[in-house]
Amino acid sequence: MKIFNSLAVFALFYFTSVAVADDPLLPPSPPPPKDQVYIKGIEYAGSGCPAGSVAAVLAVDGSNVAIAFDAYVASVGPGIAITESRKNCLINVNLVYPQGWSYTVYTTDYRGFVDLDAKVTALQKSSYFFTGDNKQMDAWSSWTGPFTDDYKFTDTIEKSAIVWSSCKAKTTLNINTQIRVDNKMNKKGSGMITTDVITHKVTHIIGFQWKKC
Repeated sequence: MKIFNSLAVFALFYFTSVAVADDPLLPPSPPPPKDQVYIKGIEYAGSGCPAGSVAAVLAVDGSNVAIAFDAYVASVGPGIAITESRKNCLINVNLVYPQGWSYTVYTTDYRGFVDLDAKVTALQKSSYFFTGDNKQMDAWSSWTGPFTDDYKFTDTIEKSAIVWSSCKAKTTLNINTQIRVDNKMNKKGSGMITTDVITHKVTHIIGFQWKKC
């Protein structure tokens, strides 16, 4: 589906406040002409992303894409169903770009909110892979309570783990995400990761590296 809603405006806000740093592990390479790179559409499904709750916006120069989640919340604690402790969302990004180019995901900038009682833990993990390729790239972070704060950090994919899109055919970028909260070390403790408040949305800024085939 194509996304044209307030979430797109929210994601666009991050392009004015976040710059994805150059990765010293990869040689610098300019992206293809910006008027030839765009998102044709995205599809998504999962317990953490009901219909209408995800937006993707591509940077003008094609160097990164922002994905904003409007209802991606995992929580745990007394009276909360165990099914609420883990949420997932599988996103398929149909990125159009000119023939003769290939790209990879090399950095991911995460933003969100975590609130954990003592000994309660939270995990956020994302896996990236191209349709038709069984190799994938993983990035994750974890927290242990007590902790309450917004979070913002960047993961860089190790050079040995980088996977490039095929030069022979254009493939869909798939992003399999999950968030989990666990209170097994403190059964009376509560915790959550993200909220549906606009300042506490989960947002991923995914940095691309391009190369000529």
